[in-house]
Amino acid sequence: MTAREVLDGIKGRLAAATPGPWFASRFWVGAGEDHSDPDTEVAKAAFLSDASFIAAAPVDVARLTRAVEAALDACDIVIDNRDGHKPPGPPHPSREQVTAVRIRAVIENALNPKEGQ
Repeated sequence: MTAREVLDGIKGRLAAATPGPWFASRFWVGAGEDHSDPDTEVAKAAFLSDASFIAAAPVDVARLTRAVEAALDACDIVIDNRDGHKPPGPPHPSREQVTAVRIRAVIENALNPKEGQ
């Protein structure tokens, strides 16, 4: 499975899950208003989507964490020139270092959204 396919699966489960805030009841875990009647079709559909999302969450979070850490590590290697690719010369960043700094900034901004996002 490609990385894009893994991310598409995670995004699909996220899109199918009921928006929060979530609560727990004795029948099922869900979000929004309290569906105390688990026999209705709407409640069943919401429960199945939410259960799928919840069940996959630990694996999804672990995968995403590893992916983000790997991307940040790769950026740091280029930024710090630990890969040895920066040619000798004046102390200005290489094109690859500038790109790595930009990628790192995008990741950091995504992980630290502005207030209200």
